[in-house]
Amino acid sequence: MKSTHLYLLIFIALSLFACKEDEPVVRPSIYTGCCEIAATEYVTNNASVFIPNAFTPNGDGVNDVFRITSINVDFIPKFEIRDQQDEVVFSRINFSAYFDDITWDGKINHFGNEAIVGGVYFYELEFFTIYGMNQKLEGSVCAFLCDETFPEDVEDCLFSTQFDGTGFDPNIGAQEGNCFN
Repeated sequence: MKSTHLYLLIFIALSLFACKEDEPVVRPSIYTGCCEIAATEYVTNNASVFIPNAFTPNGDGVNDVFRITSINVDFIPKFEIRDQQDEVVFSRINFSAYFDDITWDGKINHFGNEAIVGGVYFYELEFFTIYGMNQKLEGSVCAFLCDETFPEDVEDCLFSTQFDGTGFDPNIGAQEGNCFN
């Protein structure tokens, strides 16, 4: 009889734990780690490349594209954007920085149409300077959709509008008042 009571007590105890309400699953934000990698400022002998670490493809005319600014960069053999699953979402090869902008509008083709999906993306840029020097830069960029909860480290993000011609200046406003307020 004692063993029956013991089994009954164990069964009741286990049942109580099993009936406990499930705790909500906390999923990381799509923006987790967005601006942990600083904006890139590559400068060498008369050539320079400036790459922001954030943009807002929300159609308001401010920071809508991921824009890489270059001085004395001639030829771009490769400009590629990958998502967090390491899939190429944008690629452009063999073009001149003198005639074409080095930009990405945030559109991806994962869903059969050109969708814009916020979050962290990874870029790879290979270029030649006008002096024939070959360089490869890699980093991350965050696409903010301006309709989500933003990470606390959003102040670490630098946008094209914060580039003053000589480098990024965090004291220059991102001009994204409608996005981060």
